[in-house]
Amino acid sequence: MSSLAPRLLFVLLLLTLAAACRRGVRAEGGSATLPPSAELESPLTQVREWPTRFPGQAVWLALWECEPARPLAWPAVRSRLTYLRRISEAEPAWIASEMGNLPADTQGEAWGEVCDAIAAADPAERYLISATLVRQQGWMSQWTVAVNALRRFSAPGEAVLGAAFLQPETQGLFDPILRARRWNRERVSPGEIGGTLTSAEHAALTIGLTRRLAAMTETERARWLNAVRDALPGIAI
Repeated sequence: MSSLAPRLLFVLLLLTLAAACRRGVRAEGGSATLPPSAELESPLTQVREWPTRFPGQAVWLALWECEPARPLAWPAVRSRLTYLRRISEAEPAWIASEMGNLPADTQGEAWGEVCDAIAAADPAERYLISATLVRQQGWMSQWTVAVNALRRFSAPGEAVLGAAFLQPETQGLFDPILRARRWNRERVSPGEIGGTLTSAEHAALTIGLTRRLAAMTETERARWLNAVRDALPGIAI
């Protein structure tokens, strides 16, 4: 036993020194580590600033595509778009189009009400909604680029949509129109598509088209724009 005592004492001493080192490292790291940023702690901070960073249509589209946010945002939207009776009537593209066309002050007030409603929600729901919204900022930052690209066409919007119908990248946007009219894609003309759109269909296609362009790379967008420009002379509305 007497021969083991020095060895045990030595081992205990090493363990004590190791524990002290670990405590020292944690203390040093703790003093050097910056606290989490406010943006990481509360994505809602970023969301509140959206009207100053992104176009209105992109802001309201991103909001309304986040389904858990809709019940919280509904009072603010309903008070501005009084003709809407039920939340089920409010499609994302229509909300984006109608709310995005309101005066900037009106939109700002409504957005503040939406953010206040999110802030008052259950903490887990508040974080989930705002974090989901923040993840959509990538395509929103390109929204203005897409809008400006579409505005450069001198042709009517219906003709541009007709030309978009011919492009592989955007053909799928027209599937609901084809189904509603029971049209065959190969037989319907682009002019017929563009010339028979209702206001709701026109808004949905325009918003969908803008978002599709916003998600493209610069090269993809340039190719699409050139193809549409080439197709426009042959489209009669």
